[in-house]
Amino acid sequence: MSNFRTLMIGAKLFTMVCFSISIAGEYAPTQMILIGWGDSPNQLKIDLPFHEDVYNTPADSSDDWVEYNGPNIGFVDAHENTYIASNRYVQLKGFDKNGGLIFDYSEGGPGYDAEFFSGGIESIYVDSLCRIYVVDGMAYDYAAVIDTMGHLLQKLTPFGPGSGITVASMHPNSRDVLAFYLMGRGYYTYSNGSFEARGSMGWRANDGYYYTGFQRDSTAIVLRRLQNADTSGMDVVLSENTIEISGALVWYTEFLGVDDEMQLFLYMDEYNPDANKVLIIDSNLNPAGALDLPIQVNKYKWSMRPFMRPSDGNIYEFRCLDDGLHVIRWTKE
Repeated sequence: MSNFRTLMIGAKLFTMVCFSISIAGEYAPTQMILIGWGDSPNQLKIDLPFHEDVYNTPADSSDDWVEYNGPNIGFVDAHENTYIASNRYVQLKGFDKNGGLIFDYSEGGPGYDAEFFSGGIESIYVDSLCRIYVVDGMAYDYAAVIDTMGHLLQKLTPFGPGSGITVASMHPNSRDVLAFYLMGRGYYTYSNGSFEARGSMGWRANDGYYYTGFQRDSTAIVLRRLQNADTSGMDVVLSENTIEISGALVWYTEFLGVDDEMQLFLYMDEYNPDANKVLIIDSNLNPAGALDLPIQVNKYKWSMRPFMRPSDGNIYEFRCLDDGLHVIRWTKE
């Protein structure tokens, strides 16, 4: 049973919820593809953890430098093609729903084009027409829009290529709407072929409001409905729910987005005991259930966050195991 405490502060509604999260039983898993680890075009690069005894204290490993490297971004499009990017290895590859390689734009390979990205990949997005948006995050004053045939379709920026204003990040929204953060200039939203001078890190849903969720501390998460007005990204909080987590401690959260039925999805890692979950929240910011994901146990000590496809609310898990990356589709039964 949930306990509610409601406060009115100005025009904002704040609600605190204390509850024990239940499992959303209507989701069932199906393995789509397995992408093996390795250096071949149809494989993904990953490394065993790198340890260095920086301070020459062999009896004490707590001060060692430890580095973990593997793919870190996954995306699944409307046709269930899978796109995997690696910032560390400067890789971007696409696979069809049978696991066949569609393209390999990775640095050092024959399909690489320095106009797409160079030092790494900050984020990717694939729209309903299978156009791929790539933000390098450090080097370019545009987001590269490319297709699966190796063509650069557009250098996307509100100021025009050559402006010198770095496109630092990209934030997806519903219906192929994208918000970009430009260094020193703030947020600009791209929709239907044009830019508007405003935007947010929050997810703009079909009702026109923005939504987000984040960790307050190790015992609670916060969900918000927002309204955005300008390029500063300073959103007006319209309503807020604080959800107290019982029985575990939270150490990491990431907001996955809002589907076309106005359900919110938040990825959450817990510890003591360890657990990975996708929380499902209704449009009133009330908890509607949660999906348990298996812990990604592998010799590489590597994991990836899942992806939520807004058109149907499917959750795609990128499960890292010793033999490769297993792409698992979780669908409502």
